[in-house]
Amino acid sequence: MKNFKSCLEFVMRFHVILCQFCVFNHFMNAMLTQFATTYFHVNNGHFQYCSLPVSRAQQNRIVGQPDNEMLQSFATSFLKPNGNRLRHIIRRRRSRWGIKKFLGNDISLEKLNHGGFTERMLRNKINDLKKELANRYKITKNKSSIERPTNASSLQSIFNSALKDRRNFEELCDLTTPAEWYPGARSFKRRIIFHAGPTNSGKTHSALEQFLSSQSGIYCCPLRLLAREIAQKSNKADVPCNLITGEEKHFAKNGKHTACTVEMANLSRNFDIGVIDEIQIIADTERGWAWTQALLGLRAKELHVCGEPRAINIVQRLCEDCGDDFEVLEYQRLTRLRVKKYAVGTADKLRSGDCVVCFKRRDIYSTISDLKRQGRDAAVIYGKLPPSTKRMEAEKFNSPNNSCDILVATDAIGMGLNLNIKRIVFQALSKGTRNGKGIIENTKLTTPQTLQIAGRAGRYGLQESGEVTTLFEKDINELHRLLSNPKEDIKQANLLPTREHLLNFSSHACDSNLFRVLSNFRKYSKINRQLYALSSQRDCLDLAESMQRYKLPLSDAYTFSLCPVNFNSDISKSMFLEFVKFYSRSRPVTYSSFSNLLQHRFFVKLPILPEIDAKKIAILEDVYNAIAVYLWLAQKFPNYYPDTVKIKRLRRITIDAITTSLHNVRFSKSPEKRRDFNRKTRKIRQKCKPTIYYR
Repeated sequence: MKNFKSCLEFVMRFHVILCQFCVFNHFMNAMLTQFATTYFHVNNGHFQYCSLPVSRAQQNRIVGQPDNEMLQSFATSFLKPNGNRLRHIIRRRRSRWGIKKFLGNDISLEKLNHGGFTERMLRNKINDLKKELANRYKITKNKSSIERPTNASSLQSIFNSALKDRRNFEELCDLTTPAEWYPGARSFKRRIIFHAGPTNSGKTHSALEQFLSSQSGIYCCPLRLLAREIAQKSNKADVPCNLITGEEKHFAKNGKHTACTVEMANLSRNFDIGVIDEIQIIADTERGWAWTQALLGLRAKELHVCGEPRAINIVQRLCEDCGDDFEVLEYQRLTRLRVKKYAVGTADKLRSGDCVVCFKRRDIYSTISDLKRQGRDAAVIYGKLPPSTKRMEAEKFNSPNNSCDILVATDAIGMGLNLNIKRIVFQALSKGTRNGKGIIENTKLTTPQTLQIAGRAGRYGLQESGEVTTLFEKDINELHRLLSNPKEDIKQANLLPTREHLLNFSSHACDSNLFRVLSNFRKYSKINRQLYALSSQRDCLDLAESMQRYKLPLSDAYTFSLCPVNFNSDISKSMFLEFVKFYSRSRPVTYSSFSNLLQHRFFVKLPILPEIDAKKIAILEDVYNAIAVYLWLAQKFPNYYPDTVKIKRLRRITIDAITTSLHNVRFSKSPEKRRDFNRKTRKIRQKCKPTIYYR
């Protein structure tokens, strides 16, 4: 009974305080927001009070702007019944108007917000509004009621201030003219050449010929592996080329050419030739903003854009918006691609030159295990592997002198690798993707995704034709449907606000919390929907939300939020948060700190050695991703992440361990095989111990 009484007392107190706060908060929002909303409704020829207690005749009246009678009516009807509560709450300013006194820190103002401007903005204006209300409504300690104003001049001034603030917010969030963000690229007229064609059509090869023959140039691509390949190819052709990716920078002597990932494109330097590869990614809701930025901002006299024909329309419209010349060069596939009528059936019927495409780690290792039981060797390529491991696996598959004649891969083969594939075999036609809430859902492949993967069969110069089929009979009809569907044109390019946009918005809103700034900026942003779509910023928002516990300047917090963290890995995400915590405390992350975190928090054994268990190989891949995060941050904040030499040595060891593990991987399907599995694991670790770590 005692607990029931205390619980009831708590509920009653909560109800009273919540009602009091709602009255005050509703009043403030009515002053600052509802009048501004009313003004915009008037421009459309309708007047609406937005839930304020006024008569129907006043609601139906059409006016040009709020007049004295209207404002007087609002003040009279709204303040009269709640005067005592309003005076009581204004007088009790401490402890967030008394809320924390009863409820503690768990109840935040954001949870009790009723809309309008942010609570942060209201908090900064509360002192001025209190004084203004006390003076104009004659609120004193001795009076128990509020004297209603005799005129509406005070309400009119508050309305004008709120309207001005709202207009300033809309101006700060105006993203309708992104072409004007890059005055250097607008200072001269560029020539844009679109190389349009399917996979294996030679479009990128033609653009690279122009790149290598120029005096200076920049090549932008989606993958580090591809950037490294182009840099090596350029240096072999006696054209000094720099390599710039998120993890590393290598500058060639007298290098006037640059191969980089598209996010790292230099928009402040002039080039004779620019190349943007895989332009169709401009429609991607996560990374598409980088292609839009490169297309609008690269200072190249001649810009070569390579991609699928479905991107011609959107690129042409963007070029017209920039005032650049535009032309299209169309390419046809150089080898024939045939879609088989029948599925393969089982892994026993796979033949030399086949590539089995899987979309789950379990399916990859299961297929490898089936092939090894038949005495056949297979190369493995999937997204989480280090780029150098992918390259070694590709060389192993392409080599005619190697016994490895089958490739097991994911959609990672869709771009960036030259593979001698005769036939693509889809193990499934659906893949796991993260939705807007960050939950992984199983979604079917689209027609462009299927064509991108299927087009890798029949490499020009190596094969006369390519074939596409499925592993199971149930998927063959769906494959034919996907490959025969017409591809829809890309209608919008994805866009992201610049750092300057966010800093100005934060300064005006008096809020330095990155998560709130990003969320509110998206709420108020204006965009030209005919050309652009606002990027989802899902990863950026997730990192910003997880960093709220640390006090960081907004600019630094935004840099951290752009870090390429693998959200499917607990190790890499937790290590990232540890790196942020060290930075917020002005402590450098040394190699000793890095290794201690791995060993004592995540129980990763050092030295890092090869494994044959699929789950333990996944841990090695997570360690590699954590190393990549460290090296990425070391480029942005070198003083706080100084031990790059030792970390790169650890990266080399981790890559060797992953590569060796792939040769010995086994997928255990039954508990009976666990004893033999552990015995083989111990043998491999003992054999590799002196060669992998000590050197």
